[in-house]
Amino acid sequence: MAFSRKGITRKIIRRVKKTLKIRGIEAYSSVHADNESLAGEYREVLTGIIERPPEFISEISAVVAIHSGPGYVAVCLTEA
Repeated sequence: MAFSRKGITRKIIRRVKKTLKIRGIEAYSSVHADNESLAGEYREVLTGIIERPPEFISEISAVVAIHSGPGYVAVCLTEA
């Protein structure tokens, strides 16, 4: 099964919207493996949905980056 960037992005947005509707989101952040541009795109989209900017955007540790690969971006949510 192949995962496209567009498909994964849609899935993340659906998950964020569902969490926001059901439980609310107290805070969120994003981490990336040498992909600051995609993390910035996520910041723009999610700021529009959640109506506030992320707590932080940070490069992930080398250990995680080695296992996930270059370009990895993750969104971390704290439910309300």
